[in-house]
Amino acid sequence: MTGLWEQLRGDVKRIHLKEALECWKVTVALESYNDCYDWLTLFSKTFPGEEVYGKFGKGAGGHKTFAVIFHTESKARRDELMALAKRVNEENFPGVGAVYSRGCGIPYEQLLGPWQGWCEDSPIINPEIVNDVKRSLRKSLFRA
Repeated sequence: MTGLWEQLRGDVKRIHLKEALECWKVTVALESYNDCYDWLTLFSKTFPGEEVYGKFGKGAGGHKTFAVIFHTESKARRDELMALAKRVNEENFPGVGAVYSRGCGIPYEQLLGPWQGWCEDSPIINPEIVNDVKRSLRKSLFRA
């Protein structure tokens, strides 16, 4: 986020994406906090050697579901985690899916649109919100 902050401090029309192009998350949406805990327990038992980085719970935004979210920094690892998550789902949570998306969706998607269209040098398609994004980044990065 620091790189984005630095770019937005100038009068930019495009964002050069570096880490954001390899920032991924794999998400499994579940009905409850207990389902998340049970899912993670089963994941751990099924794949005891897997090291993962992520979180679970019910984030901000008024979501009705809870989620287990794994973060990773490569497409290869993203695909591995998708396969592992699908296996846990198929064996223990029929009907539950797993999806992947950019881990840095907010604030990048606010500026650049859907992540599927991003490239290394992406145009800002929502210039009217640059100041809002800058305020949010400043608050997040500097707690000011």
